[in-house]
Amino acid sequence: MSIYRYIDLTGSPLTLNINSTMIQNIGFSDMLGTVNLVIDSPPSLINSLALVGLTTTVTPSLDQFTGLESLILKNGQMQGEIPWHIFDNKLLFSLDIANNIGINGTVPQSYCPNKILMENTAITSAPDCLWCYKRNSNNFKTTLQTPVGLTCNIVFETTDLITIDNVAIVRGQPIGYGGSFVGGPNVFYSLEMIEYNTFLFTLVSTIYGVKTTFDMKTDSDYPEYSYSFTYLETMFSMVEDSLLYLTYSVMINDTIPCSILSIVGTIITCTPITPVSLGQQLNIYNSNSYWNASMTITVENEYPNITQSTTTNAQIGNQLIFYGSFGPNVNSAVIYFNGNNSICITGGSMASMLICNIAANFVGGLTNVTIVVDGFTSPPFFINYDTPQSICPQLTNNCSNHGTCKIDGQCQCNAGYYSNDCSIGYPVLSSGTYDKQDNKLISLFGNFGPFNQVNASVLVNSTLDCAITYKSQYNINCTLGSNPSAGLVSFQIQVDNLNGGAKDLLYIHLTNNGTNGGTTTSSSTTSGGGETPEEKCKRETSNCYGHGKCDINGICQCELNYQPLDNCLTKIINNTIQPNNTSPTPAFNIDGVTFLFEVVAITRDCSDTTIAVYNLNHTLGNTTIITSTISFSSKPRDIPFGSQVLHINPNSIKLSVNVTGWRYASILSTLRVIFKTTINNNQTIEFDCKDIPIDSLTFDQMSSSLQYLRVIKDNIQFTGRFIDYVLSDGREAFSRTYVINQTSVQGDDEQSNILLGIGMPQCQSCVLDPDFSPLLVDKSNDSGCDSQSNTWRIIVGVVVGGVALLAISAASVFFYRKKRILRRQEISMQNKLKQMRE
Repeated sequence: MSIYRYIDLTGSPLTLNINSTMIQNIGFSDMLGTVNLVIDSPPSLINSLALVGLTTTVTPSLDQFTGLESLILKNGQMQGEIPWHIFDNKLLFSLDIANNIGINGTVPQSYCPNKILMENTAITSAPDCLWCYKRNSNNFKTTLQTPVGLTCNIVFETTDLITIDNVAIVRGQPIGYGGSFVGGPNVFYSLEMIEYNTFLFTLVSTIYGVKTTFDMKTDSDYPEYSYSFTYLETMFSMVEDSLLYLTYSVMINDTIPCSILSIVGTIITCTPITPVSLGQQLNIYNSNSYWNASMTITVENEYPNITQSTTTNAQIGNQLIFYGSFGPNVNSAVIYFNGNNSICITGGSMASMLICNIAANFVGGLTNVTIVVDGFTSPPFFINYDTPQSICPQLTNNCSNHGTCKIDGQCQCNAGYYSNDCSIGYPVLSSGTYDKQDNKLISLFGNFGPFNQVNASVLVNSTLDCAITYKSQYNINCTLGSNPSAGLVSFQIQVDNLNGGAKDLLYIHLTNNGTNGGTTTSSSTTSGGGETPEEKCKRETSNCYGHGKCDINGICQCELNYQPLDNCLTKIINNTIQPNNTSPTPAFNIDGVTFLFEVVAITRDCSDTTIAVYNLNHTLGNTTIITSTISFSSKPRDIPFGSQVLHINPNSIKLSVNVTGWRYASILSTLRVIFKTTINNNQTIEFDCKDIPIDSLTFDQMSSSLQYLRVIKDNIQFTGRFIDYVLSDGREAFSRTYVINQTSVQGDDEQSNILLGIGMPQCQSCVLDPDFSPLLVDKSNDSGCDSQSNTWRIIVGVVVGGVALLAISAASVFFYRKKRILRRQEISMQNKLKQMRE
């Protein structure tokens, strides 16, 4: 709605109030009087205001007319300078102040986007942007003279326009006020100011993808303002437009780049860098850097397809061959193992065969193989491949159950284990020694790890600290603060924050620990008239059973071939050993009296014994070797064993058992030897009308380790000697021989079967060396109960079916079962003595 009035305002000033939301254009024209214009309607609704020939006040002020596009104040009596700031945010605003000679000042540069008619005013200057378009009097009109040297150089930000749907942005200065123009044949466009020096360029029609040259004009009144421009229309349709002219990038499902191979018309051929599957629906996005278009397709293909693979050994460097159909571009095929295309690299191909070379390790086992050609993916083909990681468990016994197989087939060992198969554990104590002159000085041997033995410490018997003075992988020396007590010594050790230990590793002997096992006393005389050691010896042993003499210390000094261990009661027998070539069985057969010692088992040091077939010189796995050596000589022997020399009686058997390279379940595992035999429950002989007890088992008082086994049968005493140490990796280590269990022989109250264990520390080379002797119980000097009688009797527990069985224990068990051969032969004592004397 508009109001235009011509009013005679002669006389007093007139106040006009306008209040209507419908009014957008207001105009008053007269040459007389004064008007006070009060607009009560919202000023932002007013588009144009014309106050011609009036002396006028306007309420509210003009800067609140934010929607105002035209203001006519010509032919008035206005004075002073225009408040130019009210036009700062205006574009193409039209201001007519002509014929107001009282208006002065200058037009600022900020007014360039707008139009002004200012003839016959006192304004002294205007910016060049207005002067450059003065020919169009609707835009700029003045009575000022054109500035001397005016140069209108129009500058554009770019002359190459990128249009999207026929539209682009043109920037430059001074470009003028816009309009519609003809830029050449079939090039029709318009310029519309959207910001100061920024115009919306709109073409009536375009040619897609072809850079087109045209003339850019800025004002129809200035034909000289013509500049060479180009436009490139970039908006396209994937179905209708030819796609030859621009560079494109194709994405699948927003994330998968597709490498373009060719463009023909509206057809783009590209290869996805990630395989797609047959029948898969894909969203295809095509971009020319200016515009994106999309469409949905379904994957259809006839290749690739794998039908056969002939090789399953997938080591690095090996070739794998695949047969099937792979299409015309087989040379571009990419092979994926479980989705990884870096494992097997194509090295040769034809339409029906692909060869690839293994370039990287992978897990192996059942593997999903797919081949991608021309962006198409073959159906999954599953092959069971042998790789370093898949065969590692078989080659290393699953890293000895102390680690895991890595991708390269190497074992990653758990803490406390190392080697290529994690079979070596630490810390392990295998032996130890002490200085006999200063038993505070301890040397420990074993395996303490190859990692510099960090934070090493040693504890003795769980209470005493042993200060380390030297350490290496196989040896630790330490010093105690005080002398340890005599007896068995255990050690606890910590290395690399790992704990280990060995029970009863050392046996510290008393400085004077007795004699060789005969009757002993501490002095040759007694005070107060008591019995002397010599007298006691004579009384208890019938003066060494007539085959020796008691010395002043109460020890029997025996005649040749008689045994001090038995106080001269027994003597060495001449006999012959028949070796058994199929079983480690030392055996005696003396006049029909048979003693057997059979190696039957190897087991860990645990409560149960598992039996299995045993073979001499047996090899367990790839590393463990078990050797049993039986030696016999009719002559006495002195055999070194560790630091000692063992005296072996003539006609005795020495049994040496060597276990090398045993694989222990843990660093706490140890081995033991098991001994089985039958003993007499109450074993005695009669001499000089007295029953003399003969102990079947004799133990060391301090270590409680079995030292001697004696079994008497038909006047023959079988004696087994067990020394209290073994050789552990070439060094002496304490070894306890002990009774595992004892059970009565069924149907015979006088006999018992016993199992004896020989303990060994954890060692890579373990050697034990018991020996066994047959001895004659010689009672030729027995006077008997009747002094007239020249005969004597032997009271012994009859051993029925006595068989000694030797068992060596560790993680796997070997057993040799031999049927007992029991023979009884009644031989008169006189004939037997006669044969022995002969």
